[in-house]
Amino acid sequence: APEISFCPSRGAAVLNLLYLDEYNLNPDYLETVLRHELGHVLGLGVIWDKRGNDLVDEDQALYRAETYAGQSYGELLGTGLPTAIPLDRDSLTHWDETLFDAELMTPNAEGIGDALPLSAMTISSLRDLGWRVNYGAAEAFSLGSDRP
Repeated sequence: APEISFCPSRGAAVLNLLYLDEYNLNPDYLETVLRHELGHVLGLGVIWDKRGNDLVDEDQALYRAETYAGQSYGELLGTGLPTAIPLDRDSLTHWDETLFDAELMTPNAEGIGDALPLSAMTISSLRDLGWRVNYGAAEAFSLGSDRP
């Protein structure tokens, strides 16, 4: 995996106040939205290809296989082999929605009350960016049986 020395030292997440009533009525949903946005503040998606990071093949919309996240994806697939990770083609800043559906760092939130787990793959992407990580914080996540 690449040796990266750049991690954000500050950032911001902006909440749309039009949803304030919904957030107040559903604090778990607010927590999920904040966890996703703070993932971006920490660099997920936004610095994958900045400051010497070369984690994304933009032409193929893939996160590179030869990374900690690529290794985690191979484990998720059951092969144990480093595997390139499909990204959302529109932004290249999220995991592919169709494949990863309810994972925390996909582009679309699920319904209120639905879990959006923080997978070992996402934690591994933080490691690719240079963060020290705790894999014990990973939440149970598996790919659906209808995956491509």
